[in-house]
Amino acid sequence: DERQGSLDSSAHLSDAAQGTVARSAVTARVDAVVWPMKGMLERPTGFETLGVLSQPGPLRIIVTLIVAGAVLVLGGGAYGPIAKRMGGRRAPARTEPVGAR
Repeated sequence: DERQGSLDSSAHLSDAAQGTVARSAVTARVDAVVWPMKGMLERPTGFETLGVLSQPGPLRIIVTLIVAGAVLVLGGGAYGPIAKRMGGRRAPARTEPVGAR
């Protein structure tokens, strides 16, 4: 929704549809607000008399998978330095004098 060019339905009360939108013209529903961070929205109850509402989208699953992926990436990135510190000190590599072979 582009708020700068958007009008409230009350601005369309004199139109043929009297400010309403046909059910066939509705293609999506807002389940969450990303910015500013408000999270999931409550399910609307005002339109239940019109019939069954659609199911919410997979937002919770997607957020869970993103968080799990971030944990795996950060854990994988931290594994090397942590393993290096926990592994103790190794014996220094032996060097041969120049021309020894």
